[in-house]
Amino acid sequence: MAKVLAFHSYKGGTGKTSISANLALIFARGGSNVCILDYDFRAPSQHIIFKTSPKHWVGDYLEGKYEIEQILLDLSNEFSTSGKLLAGFADPSTDAIREMMAKDRKWETKSLHRTLSAKDKVLKDLAMDYLIFDTSPGMQFSAANALAVSDLNVVVTKADDFDTEGTKRMIRGLYQVLGKKTGLIVNRMIGMESYSLEATQTLKLRLEREFNLPIFGIIPCFCDIHSAGGHGIQTASQPGHLFVKRLIEISKEIQTVC
Repeated sequence: MAKVLAFHSYKGGTGKTSISANLALIFARGGSNVCILDYDFRAPSQHIIFKTSPKHWVGDYLEGKYEIEQILLDLSNEFSTSGKLLAGFADPSTDAIREMMAKDRKWETKSLHRTLSAKDKVLKDLAMDYLIFDTSPGMQFSAANALAVSDLNVVVTKADDFDTEGTKRMIRGLYQVLGKKTGLIVNRMIGMESYSLEATQTLKLRLEREFNLPIFGIIPCFCDIHSAGGHGIQTASQPGHLFVKRLIEISKEIQTVC
């Protein structure tokens, strides 16, 4: 069964975009057909990670200027995937970001209908196994639309007090209200490199009790990955990196839930 995944976070800087891009490539290299859409219209960056410059943007689709297949790029050959890898990107220009921030309620409703249409087209007509949304952090309309049409919400959080408390508020005020399956990825966990398997499992159980949600995985803080600033996809450039190995484990957890 085809599934829609929405990657979300309470605030920026959690590594959500990098994780969603890497998981899209992991799924596609595993033989699944995957489409990833950049729905972070306030700070678009998937085009940087995938190192591409599209002619048309996701916003153009939402405005009704193009159909969804016209704004998607096929990156399967570029990334040597056994499944299809399609991607749609958000316009990073200042004018486009400013215009998106000024949209009214009427446009947001239209955007939701266009998002639902994209979901049907991508999953049915284009025969994708996964549609992945990389959403804006917080309570932006684009994030709410993606979360509303998803089958599984994947929340990326860090373990600091500010992010933890904000994520807990979103769990109560958003995810539980939507009634969608939700799980967490805890990223950039400081000091975890030396944890034993038993200590890691104990930490996972503690975090699941704290958030009252399943934890798909805990990723240590890798300084080299963090300092790279989201340029490139480690699954392609550093397939043997422990960061990638952790994400492969997480991909299996997500597939089990789906």
